[in-house]
Amino acid sequence: AMTAAAAAISSAAEPPPLLTVGDLSRGAAVWAPVALCIVSRRHAPLCFKAVLLAVHTLARASLKQPLSLSLETALSHLALAVPLPPPGGPAVRFVLHPELTAPPRAAAEPAAEPESGADDSPLTLHVRAPSSSELPSSDYSAASLLDRLRPPQLLHILQVLALEWQLVIVSDDDERRVGAAELFLQWLYPLAWTQAYVPTVPDGPWLDLLKAPFPYIIGLTSRQLGQLPTPLPERLCVLRLGGDSALTGARGVWSVSGPASPLPPLPPRENGALLSSLSRLCRTAGSLKHALASDAGSPASAAARGVDEGARLAFVHFFASLLRDLPRAREAGAAA
Repeated sequence: AMTAAAAAISSAAEPPPLLTVGDLSRGAAVWAPVALCIVSRRHAPLCFKAVLLAVHTLARASLKQPLSLSLETALSHLALAVPLPPPGGPAVRFVLHPELTAPPRAAAEPAAEPESGADDSPLTLHVRAPSSSELPSSDYSAASLLDRLRPPQLLHILQVLALEWQLVIVSDDDERRVGAAELFLQWLYPLAWTQAYVPTVPDGPWLDLLKAPFPYIIGLTSRQLGQLPTPLPERLCVLRLGGDSALTGARGVWSVSGPASPLPPLPPRENGALLSSLSRLCRTAGSLKHALASDAGSPASAAARGVDEGARLAFVHFFASLLRDLPRAREAGAAA
């Protein structure tokens, strides 16, 4: 969700610190927060973010002058007329508003990709749904996680999630925090996380979720870290994604702590094979970071996509080997 401050009466004057009923009756400037949010059963965070940024751009433009097509009409068209993309089928292309000609920008590129065209032509967004036979994919790159976390730390977090324990991801960068959570959920395949998932928690009563006894994945800022219960739950793992300094170039500290309860040991065959694959991918990700930062269209970008695919396959093979005896165990249990 995003929030924009809209002047309900007049935007020329600064909002007064306190307003009374008499001030309102005399036409005092009133600033009302306008919340824009998307609620969906589909899980496509970056696609929805692209649409949300576009709606936010239109909402701000409507404060300066009326739009040729009302924002309410554009939203109704989006909700009622734009079809869902069929799984594995062609992409669905749509124009959100005729006056939206430039791609809305934020900290990261949106998943719904803009098509290039004339400068005055409406922006066309397109989105595609993968088929059920495809491996799960993410719009976030795994290169940063593989470069900054060691293979035992990655496996440690996957064990916490596979056991349905609790994970808190701490970062002041919203995109980095959400991206890490999305990648860990992707790597759980063929398991699916069905517990509480709140990658960004606002201040206030929502922070009481940290005291809940059920499994969760929760994202916090460093300022909210003090809201963790004391003592920490025995099955709580904390992943800290430190930010890099733009002035000095110093790299922030990434660390994994907890849980207090010991994790059960993994079978040596699966554990060794996965750690070997992750070590190779971590070395490749470390060699790509400078090339990716200098030129996103370089061959390093294709290599980074290969790293993402390699990480997905490594975890798929890990879980496939780990669960290979599950059907046999079910048959034995049914026979007993």
